[in-house]
Amino acid sequence: MLDNVTDESLVLGCAYEDGVWKVYETRERGGHFIIKELDNENDAFDYFYQFVLSQHNTTNN
Repeated sequence: MLDNVTDESLVLGCAYEDGVWKVYETRERGGHFIIKELDNENDAFDYFYQFVLSQHNTTNN
């Protein structure tokens, strides 16, 4: 979903909400926290990609 932040468990996401792009993560038992807010869509998805890549590299090393 790109139009709102979800509270589904174990999600990394990027959503446009209230005029700003939010990169967020949800907890296993519900709830979410915002990792970073950005004004520009390209910057938001670049940051999101780098965040996911860093999580992947941490898990696989």
